[in-house]
Amino acid sequence: MLAYLCPDYYRKLIKYLQNASLKLPETKTRPMATHPKHNHIVIDTTGSLGKADLQIFTDGSKTDHHVGAGMVVMKNYKEIHSEIRRLGLDCSVFQAELIDINLAVDWLSHQRYGNSSYAIDSESKAALLAIANKRTNHPLAVDARNKLINLKSSTLINLHWVKDHAGLQGNERADHHAKTDASHITTIDYKGIPLIRCKQLLTNHYRRIWNSTYINSEQGLHTKTFIPNIPHRLSLSLGPSYITTQFLTNHGHFRSYLYKMNKCPSPLCNCPEKPPQTALHLIMECS
Repeated sequence: MLAYLCPDYYRKLIKYLQNASLKLPETKTRPMATHPKHNHIVIDTTGSLGKADLQIFTDGSKTDHHVGAGMVVMKNYKEIHSEIRRLGLDCSVFQAELIDINLAVDWLSHQRYGNSSYAIDSESKAALLAIANKRTNHPLAVDARNKLINLKSSTLINLHWVKDHAGLQGNERADHHAKTDASHITTIDYKGIPLIRCKQLLTNHYRRIWNSTYINSEQGLHTKTFIPNIPHRLSLSLGPSYITTQFLTNHGHFRSYLYKMNKCPSPLCNCPEKPPQTALHLIMECS
């Protein structure tokens, strides 16, 4: 249906989003050219906590009312720094997790702890693997990857995936910031809409147009007896066939229709009541 209504899909997508006063969808980004020996980022996916002088915990969260990102720095089991960001409501948890890691890397780039080591502990394995992937084109993952590659030469950084709600103090604090504290922030720091969400918005937009056109049309009154609106049609596991199409449109081997096409001498049914033979009559009344 969308392919028929919208042949130039992405041009229509961008135009619709602009008309809806929304920020354009995230655009793919190429990572910077890097020598192969510096291009490898190791991710520990065993679920164990990273061993370092400073632990940085990140967590993203999405509710019905907000999308939040929280980052917490722990030293000797004490919280020494935290940052919170709020994202647009159309953003995803995956984006929030990438924002978290970017916050951690940005904070690291301004630290002067001498020979200290750092561990970034994230609950999102998908976000970490996206950053580690040298072919990634997600703008937030590329941004974090480029920063990490630049920092690797001067700073000891390890990236770890940790299990959700494993009782880690820093992890719980980051979760609290993302779920609760971010809801009180009024400034939206990131509004880039994931492409999958953009497609969903465009699909919903054209379905509303389709439904409005269908309901307001003076045509298809017989069909509307069975299918009153488009959402109802989409909820049916009904595939079109030669027989069902005739009954849904009243255009078929019915005397009333054949009479109108000058293919039958009378529109009346053969049953004793002798009403016009329509699809509805055959389904609901004909004896």
